[in-house]
Amino acid sequence: KAFTRGAIEAGDFVQLSDAAAAAERVRQMSANPKAFAPPNPALGPGLAAQHGEAGLGRQFVQPTLDGVLMDDLIGHAFALVGTRSVLGDDGWARGLAQRYPRLKTICLPDTQEDVFAPYCASAVILRPDRYVHASASTREALLRELDGLGGLLQ
Repeated sequence: KAFTRGAIEAGDFVQLSDAAAAAERVRQMSANPKAFAPPNPALGPGLAAQHGEAGLGRQFVQPTLDGVLMDDLIGHAFALVGTRSVLGDDGWARGLAQRYPRLKTICLPDTQEDVFAPYCASAVILRPDRYVHASASTREALLRELDGLGGLLQ
């Protein structure tokens, strides 16, 4: 419903033919771009009962890494996206590929760590549709969440 409502509202201002109304729309969008952002409704219960809490069940942002969109790096797979503080440089994240062959791991640079603030965590597990399945700040908690996905990652 949120996407349909948003599409109708977008159509109303995209198709403006009155020059004064179009100029006012540009002014409003410039002054408050978040008001014109696409909808991001939370999913209902599904793989995780906690969807809708602390950003879970909502789509994740689309950062770029060395000029490449994160979606292009992940493809159509589950992904663990985290900070260096959780994923580290000790090979732990690379070892996850052997345990969970259908999981991609992405370590965001320190300059992008603020994307995790809505989740009160240092890492998120993304579904293939880029909705946040789970969040955590420790490796142990991440492993519990990954193990809970079972065969979806095998």
